[in-house]
Amino acid sequence: MKSKHFFVSSIVLVFLLAVFGGSVHAVDKTGFVNIREVINKSNAGKKLAEDLKKSMEKDRAALIEKDKELKKLKEEIDAQVSKLKENELKEKKTIFEKKLEVFKDTVNAFNSRFRQKEQEIVVNLMPEILKTVATIAKKGKYTMIVDPQISQIAYFSPGSDLTKWVLREFNKSYKGE
Repeated sequence: MKSKHFFVSSIVLVFLLAVFGGSVHAVDKTGFVNIREVINKSNAGKKLAEDLKKSMEKDRAALIEKDKELKKLKEEIDAQVSKLKENELKEKKTIFEKKLEVFKDTVNAFNSRFRQKEQEIVVNLMPEILKTVATIAKKGKYTMIVDPQISQIAYFSPGSDLTKWVLREFNKSYKGE
């Protein structure tokens, strides 16, 4: 009875291997690419970042100048504390605080515009970068390529990092506008 059961089990196992054996394949291959690094280090990304910096430089210089003025006004008020009457001191401090609030709002608006323009760079470059990643995935027979900066991956092998390869290929292929 036991030998008959063993024989049937063996036949079933051979049958399963024959039927499903063809669908068993090599382990899926996963790669990793740091998209932010590709954007920051690519020729196109560097050029767009430099263009952004130049376009924002005038506003940045104005903010630096306004900051200097506010510091100077604060020093003047601090130097005159003992010489001014209470209502005069209060008036100067109120003026300073209003100017400071306007300055803070201007800085926040500047930072918001800067972040928006940075995001435009990402949106501009992303389709070509993803096309490059897809090409590399097909060449290297990867089943998946993940950005470890976006996905929370506890560990990945440095040998699976394709960032430099993507960067090289992206620099070769990106034509820009």
